[in-house]
Amino acid sequence: MKKAAYIILIVGIAICALPLVSLIWGIAVANIFDCSLSENSVEVCMIGGSDWGPTLTFATMLGWLGIATIPVGGVLIAFLAVLLLVDFLILRRRKQ
Repeated sequence: MKKAAYIILIVGIAICALPLVSLIWGIAVANIFDCSLSENSVEVCMIGGSDWGPTLTFATMLGWLGIATIPVGGVLIAFLAVLLLVDFLILRRRKQ
């Protein structure tokens, strides 16, 4: 049961981090290939002969979803910390 709780919490935290990861990826790729990003319009960004502008714009705009997911991820991290603390205290008591 505890193993399932750990897995659910870790997967939930990973899902909550995805908008932030997407934002960082979009900005990093745009900077590496010297492309401009705008929230007002889709800019042309040629990478390897194809236009990555819409993809990069979508990836960076997905960062706005982080307004909702990052606080949820913080709560999940707090639950994970409490679960780890309880397991640590139980393990420590058993060793005594």
